[in-house]
Amino acid sequence: MNRSNPSRNIFLACIVIAVLSAILFAWLYVNTESVDFLGKETRYQKELSAASINLEGKIFNGEGAPLEGARITLQEQTVLSLANGSFYLKKVNRANSLLTIQAPGFRTEFIPVHLFLPLNKSTAVVDPILMKPADSKTVRFLFGGDTHFGRRFIDPGEITPRDQMPPDNTNALILVSDPEPGTQQVLKYFRPLFQEADFSSVNLESPVVQNVTTPNREKEYVLFTLPGSLPALTWLGVDYVSLGNNHVYDYLEQGITDTLDSLGANGISDSGAGSNATEAFQAYHILLKESPYAFLSMNSIDRSEYAIRYMATDSKGGSANLKDSPSVVSSIQRESATGYIPIVQVHGGNEYTYEPSDYIRNRMDLVTKSGAGLVVSHHPHIAQGVEVMNGVVVIEGLGNFAFDAERLETELGLLARVDMVGKDVQSVRLIPVYLDNSTPHLITGRLANTFLRRIGEFSRNSSFPVYPYNGQGVVTLQPNTTTVEERTIQVNVNIPDSGILVVDLRQWAKEDESLAEVKDDTPDTSAQVGRDLMMFGDFEDWDVDEDTGETDLWNVSFDSAYLCHSRPYRGTSSLCSVRYSNSVYDSVIMFRNRIRVMGDALNEVPNKNLSFIGYMKGERAGPVTVVAKYLASEGEITFGEEKILSVPGGTFSWQPFIADIHMPADDPSRHRDPTTDPRALQIVIQQSPPQGGIGIAEFDEIAVINWEETISLSQGASLSTPHARDFLRISSSPGVHRLTMKFLSFKPLIADA
Repeated sequence: MNRSNPSRNIFLACIVIAVLSAILFAWLYVNTESVDFLGKETRYQKELSAASINLEGKIFNGEGAPLEGARITLQEQTVLSLANGSFYLKKVNRANSLLTIQAPGFRTEFIPVHLFLPLNKSTAVVDPILMKPADSKTVRFLFGGDTHFGRRFIDPGEITPRDQMPPDNTNALILVSDPEPGTQQVLKYFRPLFQEADFSSVNLESPVVQNVTTPNREKEYVLFTLPGSLPALTWLGVDYVSLGNNHVYDYLEQGITDTLDSLGANGISDSGAGSNATEAFQAYHILLKESPYAFLSMNSIDRSEYAIRYMATDSKGGSANLKDSPSVVSSIQRESATGYIPIVQVHGGNEYTYEPSDYIRNRMDLVTKSGAGLVVSHHPHIAQGVEVMNGVVVIEGLGNFAFDAERLETELGLLARVDMVGKDVQSVRLIPVYLDNSTPHLITGRLANTFLRRIGEFSRNSSFPVYPYNGQGVVTLQPNTTTVEERTIQVNVNIPDSGILVVDLRQWAKEDESLAEVKDDTPDTSAQVGRDLMMFGDFEDWDVDEDTGETDLWNVSFDSAYLCHSRPYRGTSSLCSVRYSNSVYDSVIMFRNRIRVMGDALNEVPNKNLSFIGYMKGERAGPVTVVAKYLASEGEITFGEEKILSVPGGTFSWQPFIADIHMPADDPSRHRDPTTDPRALQIVIQQSPPQGGIGIAEFDEIAVINWEETISLSQGASLSTPHARDFLRISSSPGVHRLTMKFLSFKPLIADA
């Protein structure tokens, strides 16, 4: 009979226990570390939301001397500026907010300030604030872009036929049965700015109708606004709406009649449309601080391919025809001859473009030569630049103000604050607008600065730049009112064996700076200049509202993806993807909007020279892939997808990644068509389950770069500033290179600052 050896059994049991203990310890170590990270993240976010921050700055009067006794209000706290103009607000909430500055004898100033900063930032600083004196002659105008309150505002799924009124939808921003409260909610963040202006205007991009039985059935898109939304425009502070646009006739003659009646009933003035051409070309007259102004509004979008034209004629209603040169000239000259100062709003150009078309520039030239005192333009749904034509300030495109467009390019627009004494434009300030769920928000920080640098880039006023300052765009109109700040740095970069290196200038440039000069003494060194088309890949909270630390353009959900704040690569936020070893599916995080390449909107040869860049960190992450899905610019046609990045996962600290994007070519056998050719992409980030425990993949500073012109670095290259091109793709011999880079920024000239 075999007998077991007790000593041997005890020994084997000890080995088994030791092995199991080791496995359990390893499992606990892995899971405890990951769970600890999630716990730390939760604790950090609570600490961040509870922590206060300080804000400081200086106030100056119109002559550039310190202004004492100015009243500065932020959130619920108010202080007065000291003798040297300084102010200090202690322990305010760490949430982006609107700073209000008031002083006797001066116009009120509003500055959006970025306060959602990491915990290691105890104080935020605003640039010196120059107050504008209030007087009896200077009129402050405020102009907003394309505005309407129908379609997705009242019918989020767009399921109701255009000739029927949708029922109330509790998920809609505006209720059909009671439109005013919802419309006020859409507009509320900008009420202080509109209330402060002497005269405010928006482009009402729709008829105002309750009866929707008469749509223009030829048009692809028809819009309407409910009469019950108009009291919210009055509540906002809108005095006048321009109607010379390509949507005012969407409900034909009945729509024109109802629109004019509804506006009159709500005390909102208008011009630009009528029951015939004579009425459409009639100006709205108003005396403001002893200066008589005439407001005209005209539209160049005719769509002659339709049987029903948008323009008013002698026998039908519609908008004033900007293509009718004799009527344009005579209407402006008529106002000037009778002593009025014509302010002309023009509607036209190519949609979704960064600068005016040749034709609309021709119309602007005609309008300015005919005697306009100021020209404001809209229609492209994208904000454009500012220039002086024939001695007249032309605001070339405001983009959207309150609009339900879903294109990424249209989610940033402008308000234009214009101060005039008679016909003399004293100052122009551009206020960025971010459309979050079709609702306009003020924005701050790098998003505002990058956007405004792009506005400056596409402004044709090179002698007097348009530049960001305190989150707003300053338009230089007089010499010796702007100072240029230069900053030169030298940076060593290591070009790999491939001979190609992408340099992320965001690492060295300040938010309001643009690269002006760059040089590398190595022979035969060149670089391509690139811009970020995504704009929302830093995961930062830049807008001013009640929500803090949110992202709206990424489909984050708490089971697999959320924003992290405890350890971003830069700034306050990063994107975290979380998977468990027992997860059945990958974590999938998609950028909601399609990203369109440069050149698409003009239907030119599109620039498909693209790269994907960003930074990634792994905490026992599962395999990570980034996929580019290729789509037409419009419509539902797709062109497959490409795995542009693949990372095996694991644990690693922040590291950069770069991948080229190979978008399919247009079909050369047919006419270029944004609805049938690949012109756009969507970015999808996926993490597979890890080998064990919890895997965390973290992302930050993601960008989709469109590469543009090539410059020589060996000879030294200069770039016109400001601009929004923040990347270089250097081609040269492998090894260490020393780059000399000069950055420029612009500031208002303040004598004692």
